[in-house]
Amino acid sequence: MLFFLLEHLTIENASLAEIRRRAIDAYKMGKGSQADIVSSYRVDLRTFQRGLSRFNETGQTAPRPRGHRQALYSGKQLKALAQLGGKHPGNA
Repeated sequence: MLFFLLEHLTIENASLAEIRRRAIDAYKMGKGSQADIVSSYRVDLRTFQRGLSRFNETGQTAPRPRGHRQALYSGKQLKALAQLGGKHPGNA
């Protein structure tokens, strides 16, 4: 229980990813059941279980990338488009 109290002193300044990592670490070290861990770290049980599953599968605690598409144009292509836009401002 002392472990949880010490962790709570620093949780307030931690990011969500850091809290997720700490909660998984605490569970892996046997500091309590899943219910104990989620209660102590104020994380939803299902969210914790998904993070634990991802950790067991990949070794990563970071959340999966969200659904952002890759940029259609980048680098030199963007510069070329900007130049074309400057030459033909009426067509934009």
